Amino acid sequence: MSSPRKDYQNSIYGPEKENYIEKCAGRNYNGPENLVRWTSWKSNNPFAPVWDVPLWYDKFPVEFIDNILDKIYLIEKELGDWKNYNVFSWSDKFPFVNKLLLLLKTMYRWYMEELGYDCPEKIYIRGWLNILEPGESLPVHSHSFHENSFISGNIMLTDSEVSTEYVIPNYSTYFGNYLAEKTKGSVLLFPSWVEHFVPKVNEKRYCLAFDFYTDASIKYLQENAKQFDPMMLSIEC
Repeated sequence: MSSPRKDYQNSIYGPEKENYIEKCAGRNYNGPENLVRWTSWKSNNPFAPVWDVPLWYDKFPVEFIDNILDKIYLIEKELGDWKNYNVFSWSDKFPFVNKLLLLLKTMYRWYMEELGYDCPEKIYIRGWLNILEPGESLPVHSHSFHENSFISGNIMLTDSEVSTEYVIPNYSTYFGNYLAEKTKGSVLLFPSWVEHFVPKVNEKRYCLAFDFYTDASIKYLQENAKQFDPMMLSIEC
C-alpha cells in the first residue's frame, strides 16, 4: 500500500498542483458557501487530537479595492516597518477606512453567528500592508497562538498568480494546503493560530492583513507588556 504523501505529492511548504484537501474526510460542508471548514473527529480518549479550522470567505467590489489601491500607491514609499502603523488609524486621511471597518465588522458578525459563537462586547483591530516584490515570498507563520488568540484576515488588493496557502492541522500533511482565492477583492477570515504562507511571486503582490483582538486581549497587554508591541496600535472597531 503506497503512502498518502507519495499519492498526493504535496508539501506543507511548497505550492500545491491540485487542492486535494477539498476532498478529504475532514472537510465540513455544513453551512453557507462562505464557510470553509475542517474539523477533527470527536475525541474518544485524552490522546486523540482535536481541532477546528473555520475559514470565512467573502469578496469586496473591485471598484472599492481600486480606490484603496490608489491611496496606497501615494504613501507606499513612506510606510516603513509593518509593525509600526495601523491602516485603520488613517480615517482622517482616507475615507475608505470607515467603510472598510464597517464591511469587516459586518463580515465578522456573520462569521461568529454562523459558528454559533457569542460576539465579544468590544473588539479591536490593527491592519498593515503586505507588499511582495517579484522574487519574494512570505514564510510559514501564524499571527498568534496563545490563550488570547482570536481572528485574523487577509484582503487581496491585486490579482495574484499564487494563493496564500493555509496549513490545516494534519490534513495538509496528506492532502495539501487550502489555497485561498487569489483575485482582487477576495477576503478571508481565519483563526489567528492557523499557519499560512505565500510562495515566491513573479509579479508585485499587494495584500492588506489584519488582526481582530478582544477586550480581554488588550487589557492583558496593557497590564503585562514590558516593551512595545504592534498590538498597542489597535483601535476599537
